Amino acid sequence: MLFGPSGYVGKQRKIHLSRDEKNHYAGGSTIEVFDIGKCIVGTTICYDSQFPELSRILMLKGVEVQLMPHAMRECHWRHGDKVSERHARHHLHKLMSRYCMRAWENYCFVLVTDQAGRAGVVETLSIDDVNQPYHPGGAMIIGPDAEILCQTQTEQIRDEMIIQNLRAKDLKAMRDHENFHLRTRRTDLFEDLLLRPN
Repeated sequence: MLFGPSGYVGKQRKIHLSRDEKNHYAGGSTIEVFDIGKCIVGTTICYDSQFPELSRILMLKGVEVQLMPHAMRECHWRHGDKVSERHARHHLHKLMSRYCMRAWENYCFVLVTDQAGRAGVVETLSIDDVNQPYHPGGAMIIGPDAEILCQTQTEQIRDEMIIQNLRAKDLKAMRDHENFHLRTRRTDLFEDLLLRPN
């Protein structure tokens, strides 16, 4: 759900379900964008961010800032164990940095966040199962030129907040460039994107 200073703005449902999620949930079927006054935002939730097509659709619908909230379950760690916490955080930041390409492909700002900490224990799974809800946390803000503008530390798993001013002129400069690739793409050749892999 998206909230602003005046309250509820709208919602986006997660579309693609990962690993064990498909056993418990049904995915959404719409791709929403919201004009919040200062900019237009859209959201890809967790596993949805793995699909570049969603980011492209959001941009074609006018999105300037893409939100990417996550509850990634990558790497196991133990609170207070600096080595395992650092490993989990570095692993997560490595995954987050690939979203620089989403920013570059669509000339938009990207805000990535991950839930921090353990969200209980699934008793039907072994304690070190990859589906246990152990979230390494972390956040990253990426500019439309794929530069990481701001990010959390990588040493420790803890709640954190980062703040960054996003300048409309930076977005405009990228989208006004003569090589803005979305002006020259050959959509007449893109129908194969709808094919399923063998």
